[in-house]
Amino acid sequence: MGLQIADAVASSFYYGVQVNPYGFNEPRYAQMLKPVVYRHKKQALGYGLKFWPREAMTLVEKEPALKWVKECYQ
Repeated sequence: MGLQIADAVASSFYYGVQVNPYGFNEPRYAQMLKPVVYRHKKQALGYGLKFWPREAMTLVEKEPALKWVKECYQ
């Protein structure tokens, strides 16, 4: 049962950052998880939500489809 929860959470963030062939992504489910994502001193980005490699953060800052990450988790 625990793996199903992990899969649901991973899928939520995957579809939030993955742009489909039509140019859309679905961040709604990842945004709904915001209250339960781990935070350190009120910051989730870099703690409960990490991007790997670190260079991926430049893509998050530049890509319009990923602006929700900074807005929601900063």
